[in-house]
Amino acid sequence: MAASYAFLRRVEHRLQMVDDAQTHSIPAGEEGIRRLAIFLGYPTTAAFTGELRHHLMQVEKHYAELFEEAPSLSGSGNLVFTGIEDDPETLATLHRLGFTDAPAAAAAIRGWHHGRYRATRSQRAREILTELVPALLKAFGGTANPDSAFTRFDQFLARLPAGVQFFSLLHANPALLDLIAEIMGGAPRLAEQLARQPILLDGVLSSDFFAPPADQATLGAELSRALALARDFGDVLDIARRWTNDRKFHVGVNLLRNRLDADAAGAAFADVAETVIAGLLPQVAAEFARAHGTVPGANLPSSASASSAAAR
Repeated sequence: MAASYAFLRRVEHRLQMVDDAQTHSIPAGEEGIRRLAIFLGYPTTAAFTGELRHHLMQVEKHYAELFEEAPSLSGSGNLVFTGIEDDPETLATLHRLGFTDAPAAAAAIRGWHHGRYRATRSQRAREILTELVPALLKAFGGTANPDSAFTRFDQFLARLPAGVQFFSLLHANPALLDLIAEIMGGAPRLAEQLARQPILLDGVLSSDFFAPPADQATLGAELSRALALARDFGDVLDIARRWTNDRKFHVGVNLLRNRLDADAAGAAFADVAETVIAGLLPQVAAEFARAHGTVPGANLPSSASASSAAAR
């Protein structure tokens, strides 16, 4: 494959040197091919076309080993993403699923197969993702705007550091896949939060994720237990940040699923904010005193008044 890559890149570079054209196509006529063969240093056209055919067959062979024996992707119609050109029947299937810009979706999926992102560079990751593609497309097709949902998911994949664990998680939990499609299709801010922190999905798998938000006393005890594990002030800030993001994501998903109305969600977000301010205030005061000392007679406001001020 390395030799074939080097050969095809050399051919591409020579093609683009002719008339400074941004092209990737071999000339159609015999004279054009003859000129290209001479440019590449071949004594005859046959010598060039013979080596070209050899390398193309090598690439096809390896590509077939990766994808052509994968499970069928035809559950909702023809879905073929091998090769470099759009399959007309695949585009028709994507249109039937609700995608307006079917060529863009097809190109993105081919990019996944080619290992365009870190999450899709391992063979195992691509194998699992290939099995997931029909279900993903069906789920995105069921959203209000399939193209936007798919684009956000593609952006999400671009930020994933690795794919095998995440794709295996989706494969084992179809309901999680449906939730991701729902988030990507209907909640842009949640989608952005998830793209920045894929680890938020771990909480979705807990049995009480869709339970009503906890009250402030329960939230405070939960945060205190988490902060007790901190080794230094940097840990305190990291733990508080992760805890806050987890709680916000929990409220946001419950709002998306209509388990909370807007007023209840607003109150839940406020409870999270007040809890984290109250939990961090003594930690910040102690760190400030350690680093800068104290001013005689000066006091920070109590955690309760600080939380009240933040809420206002």
